[in-house]
Amino acid sequence: MDTTEGLLAARVFAKSGNSTAAWEIVRGIFSAQGENGFIPKYRYAYSNGTLSSEGDWLAGSSYPNYPIFGTPPADYLPADSTNTKGSGMLAATPLLSSIVLDIFYLSPQLDQDEDVLEDVTFYLYKWHEFLHEKRSGQYNIIHPWESMMQLDSPIWEVALADVIDLVNQSHYHKDIPQEVKNADDYPGDEVYLAELYLLDCLSNVNGGVDDAHLNKVCPFGMVDVGFASMHYQADLDLLQISDMLDDMNKRNYLSGSQRDHISSWIAQSSNTLESMWHTSAYIPTYSSLTNSNSSVKVDVPVADNFLPLWRGWDGYVESKSDEDTHVGGFQDVEGGERLDLLSFQMLEGKDSESMHAFGCGSSLMLRSYSCNYDADAENNPSVISPMLNYFVYNGLESNGALSISHYIRNTTLNILCGLIPNSDVSSVDEDCPASLSFVKRYDAKTGDARIAKGDEVCGTTSTVAAAVSYDMLVKDELYSYDPGIPIASVWVTVLIVAELIVAAIIMISCVLLSVNLFRRVRHDDEGQLLRMIKESRFEDRWGMRNDEAGLIYGEEYNAFDTSSRAPPTDDLGARTPSELLSRSNPSTPANRGDDLSLTVDDNPVTGEPVSWTEMARTYVNWINPFGGGGREYTGYVRQSEHARVV
Repeated sequence: MDTTEGLLAARVFAKSGNSTAAWEIVRGIFSAQGENGFIPKYRYAYSNGTLSSEGDWLAGSSYPNYPIFGTPPADYLPADSTNTKGSGMLAATPLLSSIVLDIFYLSPQLDQDEDVLEDVTFYLYKWHEFLHEKRSGQYNIIHPWESMMQLDSPIWEVALADVIDLVNQSHYHKDIPQEVKNADDYPGDEVYLAELYLLDCLSNVNGGVDDAHLNKVCPFGMVDVGFASMHYQADLDLLQISDMLDDMNKRNYLSGSQRDHISSWIAQSSNTLESMWHTSAYIPTYSSLTNSNSSVKVDVPVADNFLPLWRGWDGYVESKSDEDTHVGGFQDVEGGERLDLLSFQMLEGKDSESMHAFGCGSSLMLRSYSCNYDADAENNPSVISPMLNYFVYNGLESNGALSISHYIRNTTLNILCGLIPNSDVSSVDEDCPASLSFVKRYDAKTGDARIAKGDEVCGTTSTVAAAVSYDMLVKDELYSYDPGIPIASVWVTVLIVAELIVAAIIMISCVLLSVNLFRRVRHDDEGQLLRMIKESRFEDRWGMRNDEAGLIYGEEYNAFDTSSRAPPTDDLGARTPSELLSRSNPSTPANRGDDLSLTVDDNPVTGEPVSWTEMARTYVNWINPFGGGGREYTGYVRQSEHARVV
């Protein structure tokens, strides 16, 4: 699997509603990651037993097989190197973090999507750490196959000049299968042998060689504009992923120091891109590095120079037209000057005689190199790449150049549909044939599909062409992320359950307390009523009237009529024992005789009135209306100098 093509396909899966398949592709890519964070350009499933016997190229195709890359240093090998093979030391494009972020945005953003994003973040960090430690110095690619440019781009004749000289001097030779030579993007024997020479050199590199000085062992290194553009944007997107994980309250895989590293990486990537921008050339330029560490400017106007547009620039900086190179972060200058220059070069005609004119009097865009660049048409045909157009279209639209971005989108889809001559007003929905084929490259002059000789099957079913055409045809929804509550969903469930349990306990406690209070009040009321009934003359002794007495003793009962209720006394005026007995066992007034007479407000011993203080003390001690039942009234006894109820 080509990592770049796999990632573009994963993005389409997520957009079409199958984020599970998208995450599986991402996991498959990480399965080939090395201990040092390296991710290979190609991934091979070694479980297919036929791969090891096919040699240096996959049978019947121009794709290289893993034995051609040799065995890389141990820290480049994946954890499961038995079942997974990679492309030696050749790295993938730094597109991974950006596509992972896109997949999450396009997914339903469910718990499983958040979990995968969390799981892969650490591996993304290791990948970026590798790129900045090994590929952010004097070069960012160590072989032409790491670039997104066409294999037959005229730039390789210039960038590989020193390697070509070494091949000729050493009489290096390797048999190249006819299927490889029949490929539409075959660059010719001279350039291809130089590329194979570099592969053999890299396959012999051991762990003792510093990756930052590989060019001293293998004479090639280049600062690639497309690679640098993807790298810069991927650094920005990795920081965005880290911020989102913090919002989700996920486990903090990235510490504060790691986040600081990402911020420094963004500045480093930005400066790398900025160093390529030369106002005099109106376009970013490449630079090639030889084994003597001498940097050579590769001023070949290829369409990949437009890739810094991808994702758009973040704001503007002040214009410094008096300087050839702007120093600072990679941004457009005030007023969108850089965007205007790049857009103008895409449309500039051949008659301008400019070396950077790409509008070659044709309705087909974007051709692989400038109209006025002198190249070998046989080995370096001018082609149109749907994948390159996809990236440029996205960049133009992000920067607000809608007219030219829509034109590139529409004309690219027309080419895929075979609607030639091309027109911006052609309707892809109405005129595109049902039996559609997807080809990686199209002729820049005629719009015809370019496929390998005898490859009418695989050559017309390109994954990357199908992916980018779908992506351009179906617009993305507005990217959004709802951070939600700052705790994980599982803890939300736990919290809700805990709250329900606490609420249930409180409810049960309230019910039990209410029942208990009701029973207590009822018990106290019954006890009070019984005491009231038992002591029929309580209102007489206290000088108070109970409105409920009539309900208890009958309507004829008068609490203040004591004329007929005086008990018999002896000659001395003291109450008789029978009267004291009646106090111990009182009965209702209806049962008392008319001859009974008693002044109840008298002291039973002295016959003197009972004080209000004594009555209040009697009420509190024996009736006790607040509960407790009081004490049973049994009569009067002498205690000290006062009489009281006992």
